[in-house]
Amino acid sequence: MNKRIFHVTQQIEANLDRNWTVEMMAADAGLSVSHLHHAFRELIGMTPIAYVRERRLMTAFVLIVDQDCLDSIKEIAARCGCFDASDFTRDFKTKYGMTPTECKKQAEDDHQRNFPTE
Repeated sequence: MNKRIFHVTQQIEANLDRNWTVEMMAADAGLSVSHLHHAFRELIGMTPIAYVRERRLMTAFVLIVDQDCLDSIKEIAARCGCFDASDFTRDFKTKYGMTPTECKKQAEDDHQRNFPTE
C-alpha cells in the first residue's frame, strides 16, 4: 500500500494544477476511496484533499519567495492549481500568517537587506 500512496503523492506533485478529486486519486492508486482515505491518514497524517491543498500552498510559497521567479501571484496560484483568488489568499494567510502579496513584499525586502553592496 505504501507504494500506491507514494505513487499518488508523486502524481499530485507532478500535476498540482490538476483538479484532483479523491475518486481520481483512488483510481490512480487502484484503491477504493475509503482505503485511500485510511492509508493517507495512517501514512501521511491528513486526508488526500488536505494533502493536495498543503502541497499547493507550500509550492506557491516557494515560488513567491523565489527571487528568480518572475510570475505574478495570480500565475503562481494557477500553476499550483489554485484558481480562486480569494480562496488561495485566505488559505495562504491561514497557513503563513500573511497574504501572498505581503509574503512577496517581505521576501523582496529581505533580499534587498541581504544583498551585498559595494
